[in-house]
Amino acid sequence: FAFIMLIGSVEGVYSTIFMSCPFVLFWNALFKKKQIKK
Repeated sequence: FAFIMLIGSVEGVYSTIFMSCPFVLFWNALFKKKQIKK
């Protein structure tokens, strides 16, 4: 049971990283545009 929970936790972390990656890239692009205006 503990092994299955470990696999589930690792997969959850990876899926969260892949889901948030495009959002982080978009946020960085927005931040750079705001920096250039200053």
